[in-house]
Amino acid sequence: MHVAETFSLEGHRHSWKFGGDALFTTIYNFFPSLFGGEYIFRDIKVNPSTFEPMLAGMEITPLRAYTHQAARYYIQNFGSTESHPDTNEYSGFAQDTIRITTRLAMSLGVRSDLQTFSTKGLVTNPLWPASGKVPFDTNNFGPRVGLAYSLGEHRPLVIRAGYGLFYTRIPHLYTSTVATDNGISSANLFLDNSKFYPRQVFPTYPNRTWQAFSPATFPHLHPISAVPKSSRPASTWSARSWIASPRECLICTSMAWT
Repeated sequence: MHVAETFSLEGHRHSWKFGGDALFTTIYNFFPSLFGGEYIFRDIKVNPSTFEPMLAGMEITPLRAYTHQAARYYIQNFGSTESHPDTNEYSGFAQDTIRITTRLAMSLGVRSDLQTFSTKGLVTNPLWPASGKVPFDTNNFGPRVGLAYSLGEHRPLVIRAGYGLFYTRIPHLYTSTVATDNGISSANLFLDNSKFYPRQVFPTYPNRTWQAFSPATFPHLHPISAVPKSSRPASTWSARSWIASPRECLICTSMAWT
């Protein structure tokens, strides 16, 4: 849901604008790969007679390995396929356009942006205190300044220039990863069929089940994703100038840097 409103006030030499908006986003992410297993076919050495993987043998290409059902890797994840990185975004701005002369006008403004994330479902791993947390930055203020100068009386050309600071949104996938990769609720198993010991338990291809192993079968890795405390939305300075007639932009230039 998106709600926005703008108010304007006109004075003798000033034009004020005030506004704000709020965006409420509810998200349901479903990642089957966080629950199931998959085979990966890469170059692999096999017995030239039986095409069974072996440490030293004839090397075959991924396509030929697929033909002979000799998968190189098996990866299986144990965890939840769902996450809800809901987010709310709020912003407000104030702007004053000052008519300095009949030809010259200057605009001064400031904008504030705030993005919050739902903490529902987030779990902090005691072994990694930074896990299970999402960023919260309240200092995203962006100043803006602009100039406009008109040339001529009838159908005048207008020279404009602007400069400002802008903030980007933090992608929802970041917070989704923080929720699913906390080292507690998810884990993964990796097997290399070209090595002796993993080959002893390597699941036969094809395997039509979602999981070849149960979570308690083997020790596995527990991935952890965390957002640094100093994390904040990326900021970009932008400058732009252009010369325009009443109907079209004749010369336009712009620059942006972070």
